[in-house]
Amino acid sequence: MITCPYCAEQIQDNIRSCPYCGSNVSGARSRRSAARKSNGSNLKWIIIIAAVVGGAVVILPCTAALMLPAVQQAREAARRTHCANNLKQIGIALQNYHHEWGTYPPAYMTDENGNRMHSWRVLILPYLEDEDGQATAVYQQYDFSEPWNGPNNIHLVERIPAVYLCPSTDPEGANTTAYAAIVGDECVFAGAIPKSETDVLDGLSNTIIVGEADGAGILWTEPRDIKFDDFMFQGDPDGFSSPHSDGGNFLRADGSVHFQNEEIDPEILRAMFTRSGQD
Repeated sequence: MITCPYCAEQIQDNIRSCPYCGSNVSGARSRRSAARKSNGSNLKWIIIIAAVVGGAVVILPCTAALMLPAVQQAREAARRTHCANNLKQIGIALQNYHHEWGTYPPAYMTDENGNRMHSWRVLILPYLEDEDGQATAVYQQYDFSEPWNGPNNIHLVERIPAVYLCPSTDPEGANTTAYAAIVGDECVFAGAIPKSETDVLDGLSNTIIVGEADGAGILWTEPRDIKFDDFMFQGDPDGFSSPHSDGGNFLRADGSVHFQNEEIDPEILRAMFTRSGQD
C-alpha cells in the first residue's frame, strides 16, 4: 500500500491511477524513487567530503609545523639585512661628517679636565637620514654645555633613534645601542683625537670602525665603546656580539658592511680594527 500524493488515500502499490481521485500516481512514484537515489548519492558525497576535510584538518597543522623553521629563517634573514642597513646609514652619516669637517668624529669629546662629555653617536645625529625626525629633534634638544648624563641630557637617553637599534632585539623600552666603535690609539676612533681618511694606511675597505655590540649594555648617548686593548674575541658579550646566529655585521671605513663569522681568528680581526697595519 502507498499513500496517494494528491488525495492522501491508501491505494494498492501496483496501480497507475488512484481509484478515489483518478490522479496518475506512477509519475509521483518515479520522482519519489529518484529522490531516494539522489538523497543516497548526496549522503555518499557528504561522507567523502567530510573525510577529505577531516584529513585536511590533520594535514594542515603538520604542514604548518614543517614550514615554521623556514618562516623563522626568512624572518631572521630580513632582520639581519635590516641590521646591516642600520650600519650603512651610520656609515653614510660618518662620511657626511668627514666631508664637512675633514675628519671622522672623535670617539668622544672631553671637557678641559679630560672628562668624557659626548659620544660620536650624538655628534653624527644631524648627518643621519632621518625620516621620522627623531634624530634631528634629539640633537636640537641636546645640551653640549653639560655632560651626556647631565640633568637635561639624561632624559634624552630614552629617545634612542631607531638606527641604533637592532631589529633582532626587543625594542620595547630599549635605550642601549646595538652598535659600538672600536676605540684605541691604533684605530680610526682614537679616543678624543679625530682621525681622517688619510690616516687609514691599511685602506678604507680593509679597516673596521663599528660593529654589533648587542650585549655590551652601552647607553646610546654614553661616550663609551669597545676598547681595542680589552677586545678578546667576536661573540664576547662585553665586546662585539650579535643576536644573529654565527656572527655579526661590521661597518668598514669605506661605508661598506660585511657579516663576519664568529670563527674568524681574533688576531686577524684585531688587525682589521687598526688603521695603519702596526698591530
